[in-house]
Amino acid sequence: MTRNDDRVLLRALRRYAEIRGLAIRTHSHDWIVELTTPAGPHFVWGYDLGVNSATTARLITDKAATAEVLTAHDVPAVAHRLFLDPHRQPFIGEDGTWQRILDCHAAHDGDSVVKANEGTSGVDVHRVRSLDALEAAVHAVFARGQNVAIAPFLDISAEVRVYVASGHPVLMYRKDRPSVVGDGGRTVAQLCLAQADEPGVRAALAAGLRTVDPAYVPAAGETVALTWKHNLGLGSRLTRLHPDAQPQLAALAQAAARAVGARLVAVDVVEHDGRWQVLEMNNGAMFESAVGAGDLSFEAVCTVYSDALDRALGLGPTGGGADPR
Repeated sequence: MTRNDDRVLLRALRRYAEIRGLAIRTHSHDWIVELTTPAGPHFVWGYDLGVNSATTARLITDKAATAEVLTAHDVPAVAHRLFLDPHRQPFIGEDGTWQRILDCHAAHDGDSVVKANEGTSGVDVHRVRSLDALEAAVHAVFARGQNVAIAPFLDISAEVRVYVASGHPVLMYRKDRPSVVGDGGRTVAQLCLAQADEPGVRAALAAGLRTVDPAYVPAAGETVALTWKHNLGLGSRLTRLHPDAQPQLAALAQAAARAVGARLVAVDVVEHDGRWQVLEMNNGAMFESAVGAGDLSFEAVCTVYSDALDRALGLGPTGGGADPR
């Protein structure tokens, strides 16, 4: 686990402040960073660079609201339905929660994803295929927050993250889930043990191989994904893509950024049955797991941060980083 004072973001901000000649200090255990500019202090909170408006930042953080707004703007998006804690239900004038949750799950043919509506990094995200699992997942999420989002489970064939800054796709990468390749003789568990030194496989083993049968014997050459989640922090690998070579994905991410009025946003787009759509959007620019999970350099990350801050502070380009593409 990365300490706050050794975050990729904080190291990039220190480099930026040095290049720009700005004073920098931190507060609240290095979670809040203050840059002293000629116009006054500029704060970075967590991974929020202070580029988007407060309203846009809140919207992007809300998975159900994001999906609803994108759909209203004709941007293909995975539907997420919001359910409030029963104590907050009177605020929206609907009676009861559980029956509507059951109806939503049934509309997904009994295969849903239950998640914290404002969660990140794959935390509090559960695939449920039975009513008892649905009830357990909903209660687990409600125990830590005031709302739940429920989406249909999709057999995602590819997931790509696109960073859009001021309308331009500045960084794009694919997230490849940890997997093993069959030899026709060994089980999934045996194949995993043989590759236990690989971080992604090790993470899947630590999670208990909950989404794949460890006794399954894949055919020779058959690839078996060890998890249904694509999060880098859960073992997926990163492969850089050039935005110019992926015009469909770049255009989809740009449309999503326009729809929510974002100046800097990470857009996760997924392919399901040959169709690309937005899964989620992220207000913060977090690269802690990305750097080291593939061919993404610290210098490229610095460029994304520097360009975003230059625009926010009304400064010219620093020239202090590599082309992020």
